[in-house]
This record gives sequence, structure tokens and C-alpha cells, in this order.
Amino acid sequence: MHIYFINKRQEKLFNSEKSLTKKFGRRNARIIQQRLLDLNGVSNLSEMRLLPGRCHRLKGDREGQFALDLEHPKRLIFEPFFENDESSKNVELVEIKAVVIIGVIDYHD
Repeated sequence: MHIYFINKRQEKLFNSEKSLTKKFGRRNARIIQQRLLDLNGVSNLSEMRLLPGRCHRLKGDREGQFALDLEHPKRLIFEPFFENDESSKNVELVEIKAVVIIGVIDYHD
């Protein structure tokens, strides 16, 4: 799967172990890096259901986005990426072959 980032600042953050550790702590930094490796290693999003991280579709204000568990309550948030700007709200997981990383948040607040 191909991984894009919402902007250059996020790309720089997620590609630096030192920056991730400084911002999210050592444990979350390691988990984030593993989740990115997992995403990179699958051919489509349906395969993520077989890996740790509880890949799940979000609802409400975040409909169309997905999350992977990190250290509670943090989540890695991402959206499907399609070349032709398809709506990602009702797409099948097997159709998602690229994602855009939005960030790490606690959406439970």
C-alpha cells in the first residue's frame, strides 16, 4: 500500500524517529512506526484486519476516515487516497490501496 501524508510537516514528523519520540513518547513512537510498516506491507486495507492495531472505520464527523489503535487513547488517523477523488465513505476495504495519514489524535474528547 502506498502511504501519503496530509502535508510536508506531517511527512517529516512521521519519517523521523526522534521527532515522533519527542512528540508522542517512546512507546507511541514505536507503535506508530510499526503501524506505518504494517500499512506499507499490505496490498490493500482489508489485509490490515489480520494485523494488530484494530483498523476501523470512523463515524460521525470523521466519516470516511479510518483509525489504528496506538497507546490508549491515541489513534493514527488516515483516509483512503484515490487518484480520481472517489468518495471514501462507502468504499470496500479491498479497494483501498493507498492512504493519506492525517495525524495522531485522541478523538474521544
